[in-house]
This record gives sequence, structure tokens and C-alpha cells, in this order.
Amino acid sequence: MLDEISSKEKAAILIRTLDEGVAAKVIEYMTAEEKEVLLREIAKFRVYKPETL
Repeated sequence: MLDEISSKEKAAILIRTLDEGVAAKVIEYMTAEEKEVLLREIAKFRVYKPETL
């Protein structure tokens, strides 16, 4: 299953599963572009892959 998932999707899964405080710290260190990509990837899970998270 993980072989079929892009690195961006894997990062989104990882961040979504972190404790909220830890995830906030990780996101704090991301660039604006990285945050935008992360939000797009998380949105995909909500629309296309609800069973993943």
C-alpha cells in the first residue's frame, strides 16, 4: 500500500497523525509553499480517501 502513495501524501498522513502540538511545531518550520502543498494533500484525503485517515 505505501508503495502506491507519493511522498507528499506520506508526509500529510504523518502530520495528520501527530499530536496537535507536535504537528503545529512541525508546520511552523515549513515554508509557505510547503504548507500549501500539505493543505492540498490533506484536502485530497478528505475528498478522495476518507478510509485512509
